[in-house]
Amino acid sequence: MKNRKTKHVKNGSSQNNNVESTSDSPSLSGLSSTALSIGAVSIIFLSIFVVYTSDLLPKTLRKSDLPPISTKGGWRLASDNVLQKFGSSKCTVTRKDAKYFTNAEFEKDFRFKKPLIVSFDNGASGWTTPESWSVESLKKEYGDWLVYSGSSLEIVRRGGNGNVESSFTEFVDQLIRSKDDKGEPLYIFDRMFYNDSSLPTTLKPPKYFEIKDGRDDSIFFLGASSSGVSFHKHADAWNGVIYGEKRWFLYPVNHTPPGGVYPGFTQIEWFEKVYPLLPESEKPIECVQKAGEILYLPEGTYHGTINMGDTVAIGIQRKKASTKQEKLVYEELNRRNSLNGKLSEKEKADTHTEILHLYEELHTLLPESTEVMMKLGQTYGEHGHVEKGLELTLKAIDKDPYFVLAYLNKADLLNKLDKIEEAEDSYKKAIELNPNLWDVHAQYGSFLVNHKRPEDAIKHFKRGIELSPKQQGFYNMLRHAQKMMGDDEEAEKTERLMKQLFNRRN
Repeated sequence: MKNRKTKHVKNGSSQNNNVESTSDSPSLSGLSSTALSIGAVSIIFLSIFVVYTSDLLPKTLRKSDLPPISTKGGWRLASDNVLQKFGSSKCTVTRKDAKYFTNAEFEKDFRFKKPLIVSFDNGASGWTTPESWSVESLKKEYGDWLVYSGSSLEIVRRGGNGNVESSFTEFVDQLIRSKDDKGEPLYIFDRMFYNDSSLPTTLKPPKYFEIKDGRDDSIFFLGASSSGVSFHKHADAWNGVIYGEKRWFLYPVNHTPPGGVYPGFTQIEWFEKVYPLLPESEKPIECVQKAGEILYLPEGTYHGTINMGDTVAIGIQRKKASTKQEKLVYEELNRRNSLNGKLSEKEKADTHTEILHLYEELHTLLPESTEVMMKLGQTYGEHGHVEKGLELTLKAIDKDPYFVLAYLNKADLLNKLDKIEEAEDSYKKAIELNPNLWDVHAQYGSFLVNHKRPEDAIKHFKRGIELSPKQQGFYNMLRHAQKMMGDDEEAEKTERLMKQLFNRRN
């Protein structure tokens, strides 16, 4: 299989050549790993960063229904069932015709202000060469190139990167037609494919969507119906759909999506469980983006998507933030990432203090943001201001009763205050909201181990393994709980299973 990361771009393309995400240009707002530390037990789910090849995917993958007959560019169009389930005629995003829309109007009325969809008389032909993005063309040119895909929630969890490695042809011929236990297909969310290809030479967007070397990053998207990405936000960006359709759910920077971020739900789970219960005041800005249209996302706009039909798209995103609040978000992430480096104890303490001050400033700028409330509350707890942290966390939950991760933070803070029963109730509430989120089972199981209840903890670690079978941390904690029970035979079985599963990748 050709390693396309070392392949030269054809035709000497200069647009975004060799652009990569850097430490000062985080792609998605949210946590990128889960570290749990409660009392005497600390578990870190290191395998969250593992890249899996397609042969290591969970055996629960099953073939989806037969694809619809209708295709365009070789890509499957959305079936009637898909359109009935996910389609909508509602559109609260401004639409403009590129023929009559000027750069001055864009800068005055939309830049950093509100989302926009731009349509073209000739569809995608108005800004690219659709034939270059067809199944036949992409497989011919890049069939043996590596691509990276993932599910909607896991892509966000990993900072906007897929974690399943396959060839492009393997994805198109097999993985795109498969679904996991949650009914969600894998979605190519790849930050290198477009840059390494000759596709940049096909783009000719309007001036207001001009692409500049060094300033802009790019993402290649490809997924089947019901694939997509969960809520996140980042610097200024636009997203152009060449084939397929994409339903967007948007919230302004000061309005965290109900359910919270980083997500407590996959986008499909959110659409099915949370969206129908929302009052009008909590409903998102939304629209279905058609093939050939470009959607502009102002910096800091929360967004989640669901694809309809095989959807091929390109995203262009600025590397660095421009607005005051998003600069603070990026700075916080940079500071937190620096903690993974070689710092002295004093430098670590100073960095933690700087992170606290950044969240306090963000809270001043965005006082109604439940994401900021929850993260500031969590940070106060880390600094020993547990009561203050709990107060903010409770306020976030009061504003957003679907905020799964806020309930987990509430439980941790209550545990620190030795309010054990209340803490356990909060864990149970998180599980009630989303029993399919592996984080809740990891944290609740760890809590139970610390409170000498290994038998109860084992149930949650086993459930965590069912939900995320490649998380080595679950096996470690399961083995630990089995030893606490005195069940050496089961602990040895878990040890052997770990060697079978993880040694093959090391």
